[in-house]
Amino acid sequence: MFVSSKKIHILDRSIREVDKKHAYLDEVDLVKNGALFLFYYKQDGHYSIIPDNFKLAHNPKLVNNLDKHTAPKWEDIVSFFIANNDIVKDNFRVRASYLFKILSSFCERFKNDFHIIDVGASYGIISLLMAAMLKELKYDKKIYAFEPGVTNKLVKKNFELNHMDQEIELLPYAVGKFNNYSVMYYDLGQSQDNRLVNPLPTTLSKPVKVIRLDDFLEKSSSGIIPAFIKIDTQGYEPFVFDGLEKIFAKKIPCVIETEFTPWCLETELFRDMGAVGFLKQLISNFRIFHHDLATGYVEIKDEDISNFVKKISDKEPCWTDILCVSHHFPEADKLLKSIIR
Repeated sequence: MFVSSKKIHILDRSIREVDKKHAYLDEVDLVKNGALFLFYYKQDGHYSIIPDNFKLAHNPKLVNNLDKHTAPKWEDIVSFFIANNDIVKDNFRVRASYLFKILSSFCERFKNDFHIIDVGASYGIISLLMAAMLKELKYDKKIYAFEPGVTNKLVKKNFELNHMDQEIELLPYAVGKFNNYSVMYYDLGQSQDNRLVNPLPTTLSKPVKVIRLDDFLEKSSSGIIPAFIKIDTQGYEPFVFDGLEKIFAKKIPCVIETEFTPWCLETELFRDMGAVGFLKQLISNFRIFHHDLATGYVEIKDEDISNFVKKISDKEPCWTDILCVSHHFPEADKLLKSIIR
């Protein structure tokens, strides 16, 4: 149900009071993740995989040249990205290369009339990467980064540390089907698992404001125009897509990279749809592609969906990213040819 406008003011005030008193992993550290300086929670799983010599707590000399730090180039972010294994590094490298081609394509086709949106920004690495790419492409384009989770107290500082706070606007909201309020669940030491669905018995929670993305875009200065959207919401992705109905109805060209986690879509909340049903719905508006390090991008046709869902469900980790290219994207074949091996 929608929340009445009278109650919204009270809820807004209540949430601000909760945030003031709410403590989560108060101890932070400054790290050098490749070409990026970033604040991390010290008890976070993300922090634990970074080698100690890249952490201020273990290497005081890390900040010696911080005053000379400038906005890094995107190739530097990719080249020196620190991860816990080679597969993660390779995935990040390949993901960045196709992301640059997609943004180049948007710049070429739509000039400055398009949006770039990061739904589930976490510590801000992908937003920073895209901002660096736009600098190289010489496009003065603002990125909207949505992050309602526990990292949103640090991510704005991360944008400032890397001199990209003018290029990226942080919005502390969840994105979903309705303009409403909901409960966000999280686990101590796991900021990457903040979510609006699938709480565990030990899960903590806090209230968050939820907005529809197409309503947000409609009220923006540019209105509903073509968009590149990255979505990573820990199983809430179908509701984010539900909040894009105006974009689909108006046949607005868009490209969406979204996380796909089959088991999340087989829970009680999505019982009538399931993982297979979700992909079948997407195919009505998009051509869908999955990236495999060994084979490159492969299109998922309607007849392939069931086998694809089983393949992702059976592997470890049991999730992946898929690329959705709107049927209305101009010269889509040219774009796809540049990213499909």
